[in-house]
Amino acid sequence: MKWGANQYSLLFETNGGSSASTITQEFGSSVAAPAAPDKTGYSFVGWFDEILTIPFVFSTMAATDTTLYAKWQINQYTIAFNANGGNEVTSITQN
Repeated sequence: MKWGANQYSLLFETNGGSSASTITQEFGSSVAAPAAPDKTGYSFVGWFDEILTIPFVFSTMAATDTTLYAKWQINQYTIAFNANGGNEVTSITQN
């Protein structure tokens, strides 16, 4: 009888971002993070546990199926005004 390593999956919940494909590999194999998802108005921070406190470290495939969650940071944008010779108008920076 020949024994083989079991396969497990990393599933990705993007929390409103673009999709990320499930990774299914053999236990103990080297595993790398997928391409970062996109979300308008936000920057991707990384993949975390369900409550977004513990970052996931990609190294080798664990012996369990795991769901990872995208953590996002809202972007700030600045609106600058050209007064066209009039009184100066203060720029606005907001989320």
